[in-house]
Amino acid sequence: MYRRLWLLPITIAILLAISLNAQTDMEKANALFAERESNVKSISAAKEIYVKIIKSNKMSLATRGEALDKYARLAVYEGELARKKFGTSKKKSKAIFEQCMNATEHLSADKIGVVVAEYAYWRAVCIGLWAAHTNGAEILIHMKRIDEMVALMEQGVQDFKAFDNYGFNRIQAGFYSRSKALKLRGYYHPEKSWELVNEAIYHNPYVYINYLLKAEIEVALKNKYQAIQTLEQAINDLEGQLKNMPADLLPENKIYLERMEKMLSDLS
Repeated sequence: MYRRLWLLPITIAILLAISLNAQTDMEKANALFAERESNVKSISAAKEIYVKIIKSNKMSLATRGEALDKYARLAVYEGELARKKFGTSKKKSKAIFEQCMNATEHLSADKIGVVVAEYAYWRAVCIGLWAAHTNGAEILIHMKRIDEMVALMEQGVQDFKAFDNYGFNRIQAGFYSRSKALKLRGYYHPEKSWELVNEAIYHNPYVYINYLLKAEIEVALKNKYQAIQTLEQAINDLEGQLKNMPADLLPENKIYLERMEKMLSDLS
């Protein structure tokens, strides 16, 4: 008994050291995350640290979930949003999202015993963006990934609906409005997409990617005039919001603004 009591301070010290190391690693990665707009090397360095945290069974599940969330946001920024800025090829984007899928596996239910929002959400996102940057033949070969994405979206809407400002609504809306090639499988429903994205906007009108998606859906529904109105209103609002927007949200929203302006120009 006394021997066990003697070991207690050592155990506490070890656990404290692990906690402090996790905090230090997260702080380093988050500092690099903040540089994503100007330095693609910072993105790679941050992702490397985040993966280390995601993999570590010694870290708390909350810390690992936060690391996966930040890792995946960097993947989306580099592989999709800032492709033009960084000169990221379609082939490289495909690889980025395959790596993202690999990263999510460390927080799968098979590994940790429960389904967490970060796993369901970001695995679905990265499967979808992998599909967007590959060819139809490869999608057919890996059709199980699409079916998995659909299952993750359905589970997410049921169990984690409010995650990332109704993010599962956004994933479903994008999927059901862009899956015309999979119409025979029952995956093309732009009218359903419109309802989903409007619900997300209702709960948070300041997530501007929603308006890009809404306008795209309205075009698919052959309502060009409504799409123009959606974009004009969102552009006007976002231009006003950028002046006082937290720095952490600026890189993505600048790109959303550029894309909305480009889409509006193309429609006008």
